[in-house]
Amino acid sequence: ISTLVLAYNPEDHGYLTMDGYKPYIEAVVDFVLDTKNISTIAWVCTVGGTGAVSSGFNMHARVAKQCVKADPSVIIWSSSWWNYKALAQREWMNIQEVNHLNPENNIDMNAYKDAIMNVSPWTMLVVQAGDSHNTTGRNFDRQQFIDELIPLINQKNIHVLIDCAYLGLWWTYNDERA
Repeated sequence: ISTLVLAYNPEDHGYLTMDGYKPYIEAVVDFVLDTKNISTIAWVCTVGGTGAVSSGFNMHARVAKQCVKADPSVIIWSSSWWNYKALAQREWMNIQEVNHLNPENNIDMNAYKDAIMNVSPWTMLVVQAGDSHNTTGRNFDRQQFIDELIPLINQKNIHVLIDCAYLGLWWTYNDERA
């Protein structure tokens, strides 16, 4: 990813469009979601992390309310970054909080699976791709997310907002430290 950032012409000081820099977006999608298929991925270039989450919640809520006449919902974990809840409340989204950790202090995959399987239409799951706002210090590993949650997400046709604050390089960082 850093190679692509450096490949961007520093002499061109013009602003990027809301679509962002496509080679960079493609690299981030490949890194975070482990896919080169971006045909079903939506993204927008925003100012800052809170602005990105706010834009995602706003887009989700507006489409739900105005286009499909549904009540938008969001799944967040109970000990996550407090701004998720505040931003969702600002959009009048129904909030479902999930316990992130089980009694053994591991990711509570059963809580996430139950939450996903029992959602209403037009639900968004917020996932952090890193520990930037994660007070627990525990994150999904890539296989847990891909093997256990993605099939349920696809089955229930819910949207996912992946918060990649600070580029969300946690998986790579942990892999390199091992």
